[in-house]
Amino acid sequence: MVSKSWPAWLFLLLFMCSLEVSGQLPDTEIYIASLSKEAETWKFSEADNVTNRVGYDNQPHFSADGNTMFFVQVVDSIQSDVYSYSIEEKLTTRITSSPESEYSPNYTFDHSKLSVVRVDKDSAQRFYVFEPESPSNAVFIPGTDSIGYYCWLNDSLLVMFLVGEKFSLQILNTKTNQRHFIAYNIGRCLKLSSDKKALLFLDKSDSTQWMISSLQFPDYKTTPIVRAIDGNEDFCPLNDGSLLMGSAGKLFLWNEGSGDTWNLVKDYSTSIGPFYRITVNENATRIAFVAYAGKKP
Repeated sequence: MVSKSWPAWLFLLLFMCSLEVSGQLPDTEIYIASLSKEAETWKFSEADNVTNRVGYDNQPHFSADGNTMFFVQVVDSIQSDVYSYSIEEKLTTRITSSPESEYSPNYTFDHSKLSVVRVDKDSAQRFYVFEPESPSNAVFIPGTDSIGYYCWLNDSLLVMFLVGEKFSLQILNTKTNQRHFIAYNIGRCLKLSSDKKALLFLDKSDSTQWMISSLQFPDYKTTPIVRAIDGNEDFCPLNDGSLLMGSAGKLFLWNEGSGDTWNLVKDYSTSIGPFYRITVNENATRIAFVAYAGKKP
């Protein structure tokens, strides 16, 4: 568990994985593309830069209907807030404006509230939920100190990537405040499977072979699925159970019939360059990913 005395810069380092000695944040842009499935083949459009500014724009997440994207933007050197982007109107709106920094915007499981990780004034990171129209009335969820990333399994179970001497995967029952330890040496990417029956996460216990694994609940049985593309940890499931990963500006797809092979489905290397974080809306009609300049964050 991280001490509450840890300085804010260390939290930012863990979240952004990219602070240079100079303290400069990476220049990241969020791109959105359309996707569709024709017969058994996924098609991806060219991508549009929807943030298009110098600075940190990251951690995209779509609304349930796919018409809005929530994301994090850093306007000054350290302060981050949650913004929304209307895809049809091409309009960006600021959601939070608190003295604290918010990260990882996401809906709660029932889509009634937004949830975020917040860096409080004591530099500790904690988990909050709030009505989209009332971000100033954010409610702290106990048992979430030292949270880094998260994923809702259902309306009460919250999967947490916890920051400490070792990164750990734990599940919190938000109704009983009880934690269940799952594993150490995991990646930041936590996704609910397309059938909503399992958690997908990156197992880094073998440093030479990172594995995307499935965690069933409520029995918490872990099953390896496929080896991740070397040097990459961000992935995203599609609604047919296949998975997406990116590498060197190229988008790859895996499904159960692919064995251990990731197949190229779209080359963005010359149009937008390298990217990492990936997310798809529930109906699998839009995809967002984060492009970066320079060293990979």
